[in-house]
Amino acid sequence: MSPSEVVQRLVERLRQAPKYAGLCDDLLVWAVQQGLREQRSEKLALKVAKRKLHQAFGSFLPSARRKELLSVLAAAAGATDPQAHTALLRQALSLHASTAERLESGGLEDLWSVILDHVGTVRSVLDLGCGLAPAVLPWTQLPVDVRYLGVDLDGPLCEALQAALRPRWPHVRIEARDVRGEAPWPEVDVVLMAKLLPTVERQASGSAVQLVERLRARWLVATFPLRSLGGRDRGMGQQYRGLATRVLGPGTTLEVAGELVHLVERRDESRSA
Repeated sequence: MSPSEVVQRLVERLRQAPKYAGLCDDLLVWAVQQGLREQRSEKLALKVAKRKLHQAFGSFLPSARRKELLSVLAAAAGATDPQAHTALLRQALSLHASTAERLESGGLEDLWSVILDHVGTVRSVLDLGCGLAPAVLPWTQLPVDVRYLGVDLDGPLCEALQAALRPRWPHVRIEARDVRGEAPWPEVDVVLMAKLLPTVERQASGSAVQLVERLRARWLVATFPLRSLGGRDRGMGQQYRGLATRVLGPGTTLEVAGELVHLVERRDESRSA
């Protein structure tokens, strides 16, 4: 059996588990390839692949909450009353670990308030590793015709989130793909990477820099957690200040609603062709 056939066979074995079935193909292939690099045994390679997948998405959204979240987003997609729609989006945000932290800190509006204060008018956004972040749109001052492309790993969840937002923001798209892929990114006003870069870098050293080098934007905005999901302070602020500067370059660094936010304005000549 060829190496590619081994990869595909292990990918199909991963897909048999409901929690992996909706993940995008390129992520599953990457996880299996990483497992095979570390282990000769297919059984052990699968264990490594599952660990990589947990780092990428599993710690933020357990399987039980995912089912509830899909149900809430479906209800939001069918809501005709704006207040009811906004309430359902708030409920959805509470079910994802990353956005739930912002809800608890009262910081739903704070991040985009800071971004707009620095950037000015924003007509287009690329939100990498978006999770449920696009559902914060009702609490931002972004225009209803904003071109907003969110990218995450879970296909059905991306589809449900897009359907929930499209009635009020017609130019929102949520796609399922691995941010480390080679496909080009659109040129936008702002690239947002909320809590993404530590995960990308943890999975493969140097991959965060490779990702940033392919982005085309006036502004890069990255956020970093100051505490673990369990609420522990592990000196993450100092660690991630260094990572932010190393990966994104010098910029403005602030603490906003319990997160470290690093904003970098790019000169025209620094963008990719």
